[in-house]
Amino acid sequence: MSLRRTSTTAILASFCFLVTLGSPQGNQSELLKVELSVARYVKSLGLKGNIGFDESAQPSTVQSSIRPAYRSVQHAASLATEMGAQSVKLDEVVSCSAPRDPRSCKMNGVIQVLRIGVPEIKGDSATIWLYSQDGREGGLTPVSQSDKLLLFVRDGNSWRFAKIVSFRET
Repeated sequence: MSLRRTSTTAILASFCFLVTLGSPQGNQSELLKVELSVARYVKSLGLKGNIGFDESAQPSTVQSSIRPAYRSVQHAASLATEMGAQSVKLDEVVSCSAPRDPRSCKMNGVIQVLRIGVPEIKGDSATIWLYSQDGREGGLTPVSQSDKLLLFVRDGNSWRFAKIVSFRET
């Protein structure tokens, strides 16, 4: 093996080692900050009644899902507290009397369940889905779904809500 090839290999190995050590911590920290900003945004909406927070990060259409690996149980609990919600599992609070018939569903113990998606951070902006299942009257079905794609911008060491980028309801 030539000296040039050995040097290049050593430099690449060192670079990969440093990137592996440095990136996840920075990214994870920013992901958690964005999620906390989403929870504060939810609280600012002044939602009334018993609100639930499901720690998973998938759309409301996915009943049984798991929490993202970076989102600790403690962080999920702090998100629920910050938004003024109780920690719940969506599949435990939504019940349907007829399988696959959304008109037969109802919510038990809460009037709305929220989920926070995984933030996508690009530079000084972040987009993140806020998924919602709502059991209040007036929806398209007894338990309706509405999801918002939110834009947050970096504001010093934190993140600030900027606007709703997209909205979908079923």
